[in-house]
Amino acid sequence: MNPMGILSLTLVICALLNHAVVAADPKPVPPGRTLFNSDEDGFYLAGADVANAAMERVAVSGHPFKAVYRVRVDTPSKDAWRIQMVKKLDQPLPRDHVMLLTGYVRVISTDDEADLSHVSFVLEQGGAPHDKEVNSPANASRQWVRFDYPFRVRHNHAETGSQIALRVAQARQTVEIGGVRLIDYGKDYPIESLPKTQVPAYKGQSLDAPWRAAAAERIEKHRKGDLAIEVVDAQGQPVSGAAVAVRMQRHAFSFGCVYNPRRIAGTAADEPDSEIYRQKFVELFNEAVDEWMMKWPAWENEQQRQWAIDSAKWIREQGIRLRGHTMIWPSWRRSPDRLQQLASDPAALREAAAAHIASVGSAFAGQVVDWDVVNEPYTHYDLLEILGRDVMVEWFKLARQADPDAVLYLNEAGQPNSPPSAERYDVLYNDLKMLIDGGAPIGGIGMQGHFQSNLNSPEELLAIYDRFAVFGLPIKITELDIEHPDPQVQADYMRDFLTVTFSHPAINGIVLWGFWEGQHWRPQRALWARDWTIRPVGQAWLDLVRKEWWTNADGTTDAQGRYTTRGFLGDYEITVTSGDRTKSAKVSLDRDGETLRVVLD
Repeated sequence: MNPMGILSLTLVICALLNHAVVAADPKPVPPGRTLFNSDEDGFYLAGADVANAAMERVAVSGHPFKAVYRVRVDTPSKDAWRIQMVKKLDQPLPRDHVMLLTGYVRVISTDDEADLSHVSFVLEQGGAPHDKEVNSPANASRQWVRFDYPFRVRHNHAETGSQIALRVAQARQTVEIGGVRLIDYGKDYPIESLPKTQVPAYKGQSLDAPWRAAAAERIEKHRKGDLAIEVVDAQGQPVSGAAVAVRMQRHAFSFGCVYNPRRIAGTAADEPDSEIYRQKFVELFNEAVDEWMMKWPAWENEQQRQWAIDSAKWIREQGIRLRGHTMIWPSWRRSPDRLQQLASDPAALREAAAAHIASVGSAFAGQVVDWDVVNEPYTHYDLLEILGRDVMVEWFKLARQADPDAVLYLNEAGQPNSPPSAERYDVLYNDLKMLIDGGAPIGGIGMQGHFQSNLNSPEELLAIYDRFAVFGLPIKITELDIEHPDPQVQADYMRDFLTVTFSHPAINGIVLWGFWEGQHWRPQRALWARDWTIRPVGQAWLDLVRKEWWTNADGTTDAQGRYTTRGFLGDYEITVTSGDRTKSAKVSLDRDGETLRVVLD
């Protein structure tokens, strides 16, 4: 075979492995109460780009179903929901019931190089917030493949209703879908006995994926340093055979979390769970950010402003780095109600923004390590439409006046938690360039990561980080949480997101947007359940942050009184013992390495 042929075959094999086409002979579907059957009822085509697609219902014979839906996508979209087949269910799904969503898929034509369909099966709430019970790919070949997705209803559908959505927007393709059924088995049915399709939720999920070795090399290079301990006696002579204990105290890298000020210093501070909440927070995180009460609307409330101040003081007393979030969230609905009255008076609006930056910035001057000066200007731009987008330069300069020491960030949503979007990426890039060219004292780039329907592959994440690393500014993942109907996929993605992100040299921190179900804006994304039992996603965090990436080492000095090890960058306590002599010392390890001399008196 010629080299190009070998290359093409290799690409196809890799694609097939990544998509993991399922076996053609799955387990039989047990009988149950059918809530939907596409042979009896139908879908309609919906979505923002539905004009780029067509759908027809075709009767068939010789299959386990009587009709198929043939969908043609002429112009693909990056967001899968922009073209989808939808069925609104007659009744909302009852909570805690075990169910099975199943259906058959095949591809007729596609521009996918592996000749596979791009279809996602979604079962979700029929209205906002569209929380999902199922959100899984169905990548089929030209042969019919059945996909099975068992689940237990976790969300409340009583107010929103429920819907099935088969998303097809992400490829130029013609696919056929048939035999779609939703079956209810009640609360007590053993979910593990139902057929289940095993497909990767994202590319690169497999443990032998090539990106892992490269990430490990980058972590070794960028996140660790050489530590040498030299032990001598009072006369300066080497002490051999001394026991050396190296214990890490804190990471140099920021592993942080948002906190609720009421749990720390407000009206909920005396609740039993708040004591555990504070204890866990100190154990788990080295950086913290106020969830709400540093923001402009809360800052104008005297009680909430005091909670912000008091909780920030407590955070700092624990030795935890404090982030400020956020000075300006430039939309009417994220600003005080009074502000919209200034829409026709740009000078007064500008003055109001400047006064707020000065107020909140000076209140925490010298206390915060970072400030999110502007938050989400891509989707929140009411103030920018009036004052001009370059007003952000002025806001950064005012923030520097209010707090001369904090690192000033532009914090943007949709990065990297959405699939590649030219517009969104270009706006962020251009905003950063405008700030830098305008002399704004910007010191960092904040990227959010609220993952739900789109799980970027590790390779996609690296490409995003590389693009924005060219500015030479540190990048921080400022808001991380992950939702997926499968707890194991949720845990796997936490593991892989942390790994690839920690490995990139431009990243300086990762901040969770909540950790406990009892205090989380999306409880299903929490690392700890309400009763404080750890979830698989939380275990994935712990296994990396406090085990694999945490250095504790023991050894003895050699004939030259020297002990060396390699550890993750951060703060350490070193204890040296020789006979009845013991001495402890502290040292900070950076990428250049560190040598600590310990004198045993």
